[in-house]
Amino acid sequence: MLKPIPSRFIDRTDGEYNLIVPAGEELTLPAIDHFFDNVTIAEGGVLRIARESENWTLIDCHKDFKLLGSIIFRQFASDIVERELVVADKIYKHTFRLDKLGGKGGNSGGGGGGTIQIFNGAPPTTTYGGGGAAGGYHTRRTGTYPGAHASGPTGGITSFSRGGDGGRRAPYSNGGIIFLNIGHDFTIGARHLVDLRGEDGTAGTPGMNGRESSTQWLAGSGGGGGGPGGEGGVLYHRVKGEYSGAVLQPLVDGGRGGAGGAGGSTPSAYLRGGPGEPGNSGRQGHVRTVRD
Repeated sequence: MLKPIPSRFIDRTDGEYNLIVPAGEELTLPAIDHFFDNVTIAEGGVLRIARESENWTLIDCHKDFKLLGSIIFRQFASDIVERELVVADKIYKHTFRLDKLGGKGGNSGGGGGGTIQIFNGAPPTTTYGGGGAAGGYHTRRTGTYPGAHASGPTGGITSFSRGGDGGRRAPYSNGGIIFLNIGHDFTIGARHLVDLRGEDGTAGTPGMNGRESSTQWLAGSGGGGGGPGGEGGVLYHRVKGEYSGAVLQPLVDGGRGGAGGAGGSTPSAYLRGGPGEPGNSGRQGHVRTVRD
């Protein structure tokens, strides 16, 4: 059951239903349709739409909207579901693409004319970075033991070595999708903020270090690839009256790809594990002005 908006944020003067977020206050609303007569977000006030949401948010303001503070809508669902919203008998749709890859996992050390072969890090997907390969092992007394190729986001594993794991895209990593439907004037403050940025992908973990002596050699393992960043969100604004004040400048950047994990170190360069590649940043969101 939805909780009512706390009374300190609602002004019912002259029978109206006005939303006011004062300076120093933060109000979190669910991602549903909201209807008010007037809206004021004071400088230093924050209107946040709930994290881990999966729906459009409509703020339908019948009269004046004053955005002097912040609207924040982040950590939206990471999926490719088409979502629809109907405003003034028109249908608006948005589908996140989520087509940016994570980073490839690093290969293990080896080769160089030695007896330890190189093993491969895993390729990335649009959900995760590839795991790093586990390094091989050689001892004069008992011979050579293979490392392990990585599979998926999990680093290769042997009894003596382990590759780094790939970073992931979080299940709620996109910026939110929001529609401001304003029946009269829209006043924008010089210090306003509309934050619909995607979340950064998580970093790959480092590969296990190798070791060397006069009788044994362990190759460094590969680092995990970084996870892909989330996509930036979407803002539609429809204003029947006038815009005044500053220029509306929403933040709709995609999240940065996660860093690749470091390759496992060894004194000899040819035995060092390769680093994981960084993930790709998420796509930029967009802003649309709706004109009747």
